Amino acid sequence: MTGARNYLAGTERALYLLSRGTCYFPNCTETVIKFIEGVPISNVQITHIRGALPNSARFDTSMTDAERAAFANLILTCKPHHDLIDRIEPKRYPVELLHEWKVEREGDGFSALGEIVGLTDGRLAEMLEDAFRSHAPRREVTVEISGAIFYDDINAMSIPLNGWRQLVELNPRLSTAQHSVVTTVRNVGHVPASVESISLDFVFDDVSGNQQVCTLGGANDHPRLNPQLPKSLEVGAPALNWLTSLATIQSFLPALLASGEVQIRSSVRLGSGEQISTDTYPVGLIPF
Repeated sequence: MTGARNYLAGTERALYLLSRGTCYFPNCTETVIKFIEGVPISNVQITHIRGALPNSARFDTSMTDAERAAFANLILTCKPHHDLIDRIEPKRYPVELLHEWKVEREGDGFSALGEIVGLTDGRLAEMLEDAFRSHAPRREVTVEISGAIFYDDINAMSIPLNGWRQLVELNPRLSTAQHSVVTTVRNVGHVPASVESISLDFVFDDVSGNQQVCTLGGANDHPRLNPQLPKSLEVGAPALNWLTSLATIQSFLPALLASGEVQIRSSVRLGSGEQISTDTYPVGLIPF
């Protein structure tokens, strides 16, 4: 690798962090990273604002190789735009224009970092990562628990947990229908999530007064309706519903009820390792 392309790790990290996810060419939607079979692969090339080598586009003889390889002289572009800027029509893309793209994408404040005396490449990356974390879009997943009463094998009406038993008591014919507890997962943030598992937790106090949790997981009572897990949950995607039949819950409960009051909640484990749970509700709300 020539000196003009001898990029320090911090410089490359800074470019990817500040790219906002796409090629720097205005309105280009090519992402800087693509996932191929789950592996993140770079989808862009590092482009020099002032060329890397003699006879290259916008080469500046007054610069050192270190300056050419520095953060302030670099942007990220997809291959077609890299070829356009450097080889096909370089005269249409002068230094001033590429600098404008860099400032518009990264902001004046970040570009000014490169001018701070004594700022090392590694320290630059640390500062950028700290700033990125504090302003980055955040993952936000919500979990709800409710009931479902089936009309047939696949169609059901949703019932709030706190009105489920009352509805059945007012309409005794509903007691013969199939009932399930529904866990609903929504991605309401700005970052994709992966749902790894969904379970029901039963919370109770043991004879010593210590809170205990028994978890019912892995039961797929509705394979035609439940999604296959793990399941990607993209931003703005429809809610994911997971159903657990009352028959399965009833077979699990008797030993717990002997301990006294039992409460139920839904819990979801994400691919990030986070676990999100609903509030707890008395099991008595469910019309067994």
